[in-house]
Amino acid sequence: MTHPDLVKRAVVTAAATYPQPDTQITWPFGMGELDADLEWDEETTTHVRIAPDKQKWLAATQVPLTVIVGLNDTGELPAYPGQKGRNRFVIGRRWVQDMQDFADENGLESQIKFEMIPGKSHTMVGLLPYTQAALILP
Repeated sequence: MTHPDLVKRAVVTAAATYPQPDTQITWPFGMGELDADLEWDEETTTHVRIAPDKQKWLAATQVPLTVIVGLNDTGELPAYPGQKGRNRFVIGRRWVQDMQDFADENGLESQIKFEMIPGKSHTMVGLLPYTQAALILP
C-alpha cells in the first residue's frame, strides 16, 4: 500500500490482517491517519505520524496481487480493527472484495484476486506450489 510503484507482482499467503480501504480505520489496519507514540520498550518511545495516500492505494489495486488461503484455514483469530471475519479464509476473501470495490468506485479494475485452495489449512509448505505459480509471469 505504501510503495506500489516498487512491486511488479505479489502474493499474500494466509495473512491474519489486511489494511482496509477505509479512512475511519487507522493505519496499519486501514487508510486512516496514525498519529501516536509507539512504545518499543520501557526506555524507547517513538512518535509516528503516518497519513496513507489514497492515490498509492489506488495504484496498489493495479499491481497483480494474489491472496492465497487454504479452504480449511478456519481457526478463529483475535478481533483486529477493521477485519471482516474471524478466520484467515473469510478475512482474505472479504479484503479482496473490498479492494476490488475500492478500485471500481474510483473508475479502475482491480488486479487483486483471491484463490482458495481446497483441502489445505494454514500451511506454508502446502500452499507453496500455488504461491510459486501465482508469481510466474504469463
